Amino acid sequence: TAPLYFGGQYGIFSQAWGARADIVLMPKVDAESFLALVERHRVNHAYVVPTMFTRLLRLTAAIRHRYDLSSLNYLIHTGAPCPITVKRQII
Repeated sequence: TAPLYFGGQYGIFSQAWGARADIVLMPKVDAESFLALVERHRVNHAYVVPTMFTRLLRLTAAIRHRYDLSSLNYLIHTGAPCPITVKRQII
């Protein structure tokens, strides 16, 4: 999930906690660390905010493709409006 100082993830965090899912928390927003955590923990659902999308897109293609993200089935975002161009690039 996004860092806990973003308020929107509490509902998703609570649902995951209630389902006894493993939860991986990031101490701060860091795009490459997010990719590394997805790969290391085989994350299948992630909650992010549009800021994280933007930071992921700022990484070079070489860095973005370095990590195995095949476990990631759902990428959920809330917190702020997200430009359609950013969403398209993330997809």
